[in-house]
Amino acid sequence: SSDLDVLEGDFPRVAALLGCDRFHAVMSEYLARYPSTHPSLRYLGRFFPGFLKDCRETIDLPFLSDLAALEWARVEVFDAMDAEPLQVEQLQSIAPDAWPTLKFHVIPACQIIQSEWPVHEIWDVAVAGDALSTLEDVQPEKIALRVWRAGFSIYHTKIDVLEQTALACLFSDQPFAAVCAALESFVSTEEAASVVGSLLLRWLEDGILEKLS
Repeated sequence: SSDLDVLEGDFPRVAALLGCDRFHAVMSEYLARYPSTHPSLRYLGRFFPGFLKDCRETIDLPFLSDLAALEWARVEVFDAMDAEPLQVEQLQSIAPDAWPTLKFHVIPACQIIQSEWPVHEIWDVAVAGDALSTLEDVQPEKIALRVWRAGFSIYHTKIDVLEQTALACLFSDQPFAAVCAALESFVSTEEAASVVGSLLLRWLEDGILEKLS
């Protein structure tokens, strides 16, 4: 049915790991519990990662819910609004005394997801023919991923606690001085400045900061 096709399109790696018959069985159970109520099928899969958390059918694949959460974040980021990214030239024109109160904003097409598994590695192998045997030895690992869109491409990367902390400040609309201060619970004041500098360059390169208004 079109519902199943949409869900297979949104969760291709979950589908690949489960195989056709099992995926359809799980999805039928999901759609029975969460029938489509929105005029657009775009939102059909939004409860799927949560549904997988206690799905008896997939108890042998405990990482499946987190894999689905990554796939859903990629769908949402793909559909997010466009924003003009910040360019290094604009950064260079900021007066030194303006920096402490400066607020950087993350583009709408960027999300942070938390996972109990190395879900970026699972995502990489999930399409291989022998993926399930490769994943037999996968161990839980608490990680955070940044998921974002640049142009028409979607990317994700594992981020460390420093980047997580700094981005959390930006997401909660805190000024630059507060970002530096937040990092000082992990590194010295001198190091915090250079960490923030290298994070800014990485974010500029990835195009995840909005042009300053």
